[in-house]
Amino acid sequence: MKYLATFVFLLTISFVQCNCPAGGCTEPACPAGKYQKPAPSPEKDLQMCNDYKCNSCCSTNITKQISVTPLERVGTLSYHQCNKSFSNACSKETSYMECFYQCSPNLYPWMNEQGKLRNVPICASFCEAWFATCKTDYTCVAGESWLTGLNYGTDVNGDPVNPCKSGVQCRTYEQVYGTAENMCNTMFSGVGFSLMKYTLDNKTCLIPSDPVHNKEAAMAMKPDSTPITCESNDSYTDTGLIVGIVFAVLGGLFLIGAAVAFYLRTKQGKGKDKPANKPKEATAKPEEMDTLNKPKNQPGTPPNTRDGSDIEEA
Repeated sequence: MKYLATFVFLLTISFVQCNCPAGGCTEPACPAGKYQKPAPSPEKDLQMCNDYKCNSCCSTNITKQISVTPLERVGTLSYHQCNKSFSNACSKETSYMECFYQCSPNLYPWMNEQGKLRNVPICASFCEAWFATCKTDYTCVAGESWLTGLNYGTDVNGDPVNPCKSGVQCRTYEQVYGTAENMCNTMFSGVGFSLMKYTLDNKTCLIPSDPVHNKEAAMAMKPDSTPITCESNDSYTDTGLIVGIVFAVLGGLFLIGAAVAFYLRTKQGKGKDKPANKPKEATAKPEEMDTLNKPKNQPGTPPNTRDGSDIEEA
């Protein structure tokens, strides 16, 4: 009975989540994945991926893992490969991809009848930036696909198992994929399908770091649909930043003005306390000094008019 109840519960969840009619979904929906909710709903306590908090396919627990920098794990997938941590730059771009895949409710134009994502068009600009930041990071993927070329699962402590398959050599992203296009097309691919597709059409491609752009792309694919995006707090953040800078500048000017005023008052006070200048003592001119220093002739003694030639010789 216990197992029957579990089976019924899982079957119910499957039908709730995979509710796309023939031809795919036409309204915001969650992909059929391990960690996505059956349907999008508000999540006010997301630790990461806050662009989706008003209508999210992910829960708080998965965003706690995505919030770690550098990224270490998401579910049973370990990003700590080859005994090396992600670089911060690569971790940031990959976190955008995880938030996008786990949390976005606006991927419905690319979901099939089973709710699975197929050939999601990723903008070439994002693929290029992602590859550029990660090309010197290491992976132990066998082949190119992370869906088939890595180990998944957890140990007795609930930690992800070693993702590296036995005998696989560690390589850089650049060595594995060569180009950004190949990375986006093959990293999450399987037999006969690919989760992502490198795309040059900016109107219909998606940017994992830009939910507003993705809403417009979803509407371009499904004009009668109503994709949802959360109101961004960026404007409020920018306004607060500007106000803070203005007040900081005004405060700095006030302190400078106060310092100058204090200096001037101090200088004026010293000027008032300074004693009046004493008159300079008269000093004799050099000519006068010569006159004063000359010996006066003694009375009765004729002045010496000889030029020194009359000095008596011995």
